[in-house]
Amino acid sequence: MKIDKTRNIDQLYDELPEPERTTASILRELVFETIEVKKEKLSWGAPFYYGYSPICHIWPGSIPWGGLKEGVALGFWRGKEFADTAYFDHDGLKQLSRKVYLTPKDIDITVVQSLLLEGERLDRAHYLRKK
Repeated sequence: MKIDKTRNIDQLYDELPEPERTTASILRELVFETIEVKKEKLSWGAPFYYGYSPICHIWPGSIPWGGLKEGVALGFWRGKEFADTAYFDHDGLKQLSRKVYLTPKDIDITVVQSLLLEGERLDRAHYLRKK
């Protein structure tokens, strides 16, 4: 997939091949249903979701940079600080943690919602510590 940096997030989702499009769309819906998103922004060609700072991102494998060959990764900015990191794919990232979903069937809604809430909690805690 050729990345056009002038496009918006909806265009990105529309251009994704299947099953990435469905997987990414389900994850995006879960993000908006579960946490308070203050900003949705394309960074490095992928959608990032912000509270006080970046909370998470949805990285489709068809974005050529980022080291993901297939599927869709749900990455958490403060993933290494989560109470339980066993669910994440450990791939040498320093601060981020991510889980890769190859198909929509791989998404465990309850687990994803729990991870999103923990990411939001950590974002808020870091914000309050800085104040």
